[in-house]
Amino acid sequence: MLISCSEKGNGEAVQLLLDQGAEVNAQGRKYGNALQAACAGGHQRVAEMLLDKGAAVNARGAFQNPTIWRAEENVSILYITSTLGHEKLTEILLDRGAGVNDQAGHYGYALQAACAGGYGRIVELLLGKGAQVSSQGGYYNNALQAACAQGHEKITELLLDKGAGTNVQGGYYGNALQAACAKGHAKITEFLLGKDADVNAQGGYWGNSLQAACAGGHEKIARTLLAKGADGSAKGGKYENALQAACVTGLVAIVELLVNAGVDFGGQDLMAALNIAEKLTSKGLVELLLHKFGDAYAHDSAEGEDKESSLRKYQRQLLLLVLTQRKRLLTVRENGVR
Repeated sequence: MLISCSEKGNGEAVQLLLDQGAEVNAQGRKYGNALQAACAGGHQRVAEMLLDKGAAVNARGAFQNPTIWRAEENVSILYITSTLGHEKLTEILLDRGAGVNDQAGHYGYALQAACAGGYGRIVELLLGKGAQVSSQGGYYNNALQAACAQGHEKITELLLDKGAGTNVQGGYYGNALQAACAKGHAKITEFLLGKDADVNAQGGYWGNSLQAACAGGHEKIARTLLAKGADGSAKGGKYENALQAACVTGLVAIVELLVNAGVDFGGQDLMAALNIAEKLTSKGLVELLLHKFGDAYAHDSAEGEDKESSLRKYQRQLLLLVLTQRKRLLTVRENGVR
């Protein structure tokens, strides 16, 4: 009963139950205890009543987390208020001795949760109480990656000013730069690069930052990364390389950007990209790949005959033949011949 009334913010009922001897730290199912229920609902007055009656500020329990659409187990109350953006309640809990570096939940720590949610004031409160800016764990692995993934520029700057490591590896995106690139946050990308973020760092879902930008269709960011020395032929990630990732988006401008940047793609990479473009029935992409790479391979074959091994020459000639045939097929289709 106490948990239910606390969840609803019914202060009179909560006071009555407490006066009648209700156990303030009794455990429940939906929420671990009454204080957790009150804080999840943002009920400051009820939370203070419970704390005054001896509610355990560091008690843990279940939490229906609306930011990830699922329940979490064994999380702290501070984690809940930080996740939901309840600034005053967070401050009260910290003043009452809540453990600022206790690990739990999807985000790993209260600080990471606040950074992901963009709650700048809560981030400042947590840091002011000793939250470790470089603690690792949770979905984003660290607070900086969480802030960068969600595009929170001021929080990103604050974390870096507090000593967050730009190139810390781990988490879904592998590093903060890849997170910013994947989500299309151009300003944060430029800011991180200015702080010596490694443009070619490997890891994470996309393998590297350039592939992340290309897969997301973020042409401006891809251009910035290439200008900073990103390796367009780097392997790894969901689509294996930046060219294939760009082809999946169907955006000719990004594919053309990679082609014009002089990235040295191998024959297998080119054929895979061409297959993707054809499956998407993207005439523009198919035409671009055939004409650009077909001409380039023809030129290279003529220039490098004396330099290549027999096997390498055979591979290049075979690829050139395939490209030539596909160019002819494309021309036939354009002219309406069946």
